[in-house]
Amino acid sequence: MQLQVPRALVTANLMGRTVGPVGDVAAQRRTVEAAVSLLAEATQAPTIRELPD
Repeated sequence: MQLQVPRALVTANLMGRTVGPVGDVAAQRRTVEAAVSLLAEATQAPTIRELPD
């Protein structure tokens, strides 16, 4: 049996800082908005999007 990730947002952020650099509110907001958009728009698994730098 194989498991698939239903939805994923790939970012260039370091592990442990998944929403963005500490103190960079604009970058964090961009990441969170992209993740919420992915949740709202994904219609089938797997849906993987890459967030541009």
